Amino acid sequence: VDLMGEAGTPTGRDGLPQAPMLYGTLPKQLQDPRSFASHVARLIRARKAYRIAEATVVDVPSLASSAVCVLVMTLPAELGGVAVTAVNYGNTDTQLKLSVRAAAPAGAPRDVITESNVGRFDGKELELPLSARAGRTVVLGARPQSK
Repeated sequence: VDLMGEAGTPTGRDGLPQAPMLYGTLPKQLQDPRSFASHVARLIRARKAYRIAEATVVDVPSLASSAVCVLVMTLPAELGGVAVTAVNYGNTDTQLKLSVRAAAPAGAPRDVITESNVGRFDGKELELPLSARAGRTVVLGARPQSK
């Protein structure tokens, strides 16, 4: 499959017909902000900006709902703050209420993908809306690395 759309021929190098691309070439998908490829690109940018791969998991709290899973992570010292990843595997929207034991200043939680403020954090308790079958990562008191 020619994901970049550069072959320009109806057959591949092996002589077999090119497989049809369901969603178009990768460059075309990246031009559409609603495409899966664009969403993955946003995930990768956020992961790099907040250095999520270097974060340390400090808590996996028990919750009232068995449909929700949460990871609390401290981010690298240069960024400061805490990241909270919450996933709702349930079929209904929920309002997450969570005690955060890791040190983070009070303020609005910031969604790393949309870069918008969501929920509430008073320095100890986090309240975060979660849609059904969805997840989000928010940061508390962190400054993103320059993009």
